[in-house]
Amino acid sequence: MLVAAVVLLGIGVVSAPAQAAGGRDGIVNVAPGMRAATLRCRTPNPLVIEVCAIFLPHGERLRPDADAFLGDSVRWALKGTSYGVGDVAIFVKEKTNVPGITTTLYVPASGGMYRILVVSDPTAVVPSELHFSAARESATARREAARAAAAAAQTRAEATRAALVEAEHRAQQRALVEEIERSPCERRVDADYVSPRGSDPAQFAPTDVYNDGVHTCLELPKAYAGLAIPYAGHDLLHFRWDEARRMLIVDGLPATITLRDGSQSVVVQRR
Repeated sequence: MLVAAVVLLGIGVVSAPAQAAGGRDGIVNVAPGMRAATLRCRTPNPLVIEVCAIFLPHGERLRPDADAFLGDSVRWALKGTSYGVGDVAIFVKEKTNVPGITTTLYVPASGGMYRILVVSDPTAVVPSELHFSAARESATARREAARAAAAAAQTRAEATRAALVEAEHRAQQRALVEEIERSPCERRVDADYVSPRGSDPAQFAPTDVYNDGVHTCLELPKAYAGLAIPYAGHDLLHFRWDEARRMLIVDGLPATITLRDGSQSVVVQRR
């Protein structure tokens, strides 16, 4: 298990409470979910620097609002903190060279407070390691996690299918618009327009009005020789004139179009 480390300098063999396992080679494993154990650390040797390590469960980090601290700061000293890739190390040294003295090391981490009883012991084996393990998930928690993962996968699959359908629909719409742009007013989608009215509708009132879903198509009388200009209110609309069909082709589907020729006007309104 990849773990965050709290390393203690100048200390030796680790022994843990009943929940710990192992330790003959200096490595002790603490039962999953436990956050308390005991370190039996070698009494300082002036000729040898021993290192003892406490490993927190994978994913644990020291809390940013609190530091690791010792109950007895007179005979024990924190020697600093180092951060590695996935590791946190806190160094401690026993200062008095007196066997049997104890203190408590508190390590505030993201998963809770870890409490380690530190004991100075001249017979300790070095190096030693104390490994805390993450709490095991219960069978119910695993089932719930599996159900949540399956639901999330189904949601992602449905979202992907919906996105594909939407993309296909948009592609079809683009293809239709492109086809209509190539041949405007060839398709009759909606012809529900109010009969023209105006100052003199007989002159250039459209004989036929409909739309193809993209353009509004106004067929003007063959006898009309002028050119009526389409407006939406006071705004000039974008249009083109098809002489062969005597048709005014207006971009878009305005609800109301006013055709103007000089002082005369005709209003065409979509129902």
